[in-house]
Amino acid sequence: MQKLIGSALAGLGATLFMEHASTWLYNRQDEQSREREEQLRSEMPTTTLVRKTAALADTQLDDERAQQLGMLAHYAFGAAGGPAALVLKRSGLSPLKAALGVATAMELVVDEAMNTLFGLTAPPAEWPWQAHARGIAAHAVYGVALGLLLSAGEDD
Repeated sequence: MQKLIGSALAGLGATLFMEHASTWLYNRQDEQSREREEQLRSEMPTTTLVRKTAALADTQLDDERAQQLGMLAHYAFGAAGGPAALVLKRSGLSPLKAALGVATAMELVVDEAMNTLFGLTAPPAEWPWQAHARGIAAHAVYGVALGLLLSAGEDD
């Protein structure tokens, strides 16, 4: 149980690193690509997800509550990457390879495919290339940070 909690905390920490990297990169994008992203995304995909989930329960969330729950969902997904990497690590991968595998799946499967499939974002072809590059780079930061945090928690 201790390893599971530790890996979830590592996933949470890696998410914080990813957030900082993504923001840093976004702030360096050209204005045109940022404007296009703002046209396509009125809110985080996880905020849209919690709105849609609440609607299934015939509940409507105000903007502030939806944003709070959306951010919580975002960090929960990031935290869940820790235990997922732990499973891969236990199958024989190094902590870094396991974490980068999880990060790659998050970028390709979740951000590029499932978000569109579930109607959380516009299709990938509509986004500027800078958004995709930032997503790849930010998830790479997540993977490296997660791998390092998992390595730090290994028994000697």
